[in-house]
Amino acid sequence: MWAWLRRLFDPSAAASTPTVAALPPPAELPAGPPPAPQELVETLESCRKNARAQAKLAARVDEVHDALAAQLDDVRAALQSVAAARPPASAPAAAWNEVLDAMDLLQHAIDALPPERDDGLAEGLRGVLRRLDRALAVERIERRGEVGGSVDGRIFRVIGTEPHPSLAEGRIARVVRAAALLDGKVLREGEVFSSKGSP
Repeated sequence: MWAWLRRLFDPSAAASTPTVAALPPPAELPAGPPPAPQELVETLESCRKNARAQAKLAARVDEVHDALAAQLDDVRAALQSVAAARPPASAPAAAWNEVLDAMDLLQHAIDALPPERDDGLAEGLRGVLRRLDRALAVERIERRGEVGGSVDGRIFRVIGTEPHPSLAEGRIARVVRAAALLDGKVLREGEVFSSKGSP
């Protein structure tokens, strides 16, 4: 207060002290919020774009998931229908009789060829027979019946006897119809001639 009274009544003191009018006017501030830095604006815009892109991607993933689930259901239904239409592995022997009979005829043709014949016919027929055996193996079917083998009463029916000089008595001398096993169980009974002893 004393300084103010001094400036009021002492002109020299008033001249040495800057007045309020001598001060520069304050800068005018713009109306509204202060402007954000350009980097912050760009970052916010990038976040908005990423959020929109993630939302679209999530929606697309859901669509693909639903489509795959529907297709998987279709595949399961198709596999079930195929499995239902396929004959079971335990099908009756009649379902395989034609193939097994044809293989028996093929084996008889091979056995009937003279041993001195060497034109590749016997080997070709054996190759066909081996392929058919492999095809049956896929279905778990095994043919049994070899000359010289033992006569197993569980899978063979003896329809006669005949001499065979190189075999002991009671062995398989000739196979009329090979036996067939499915998973070790009799699918078709075989028919054989057993060897008999010398008179």
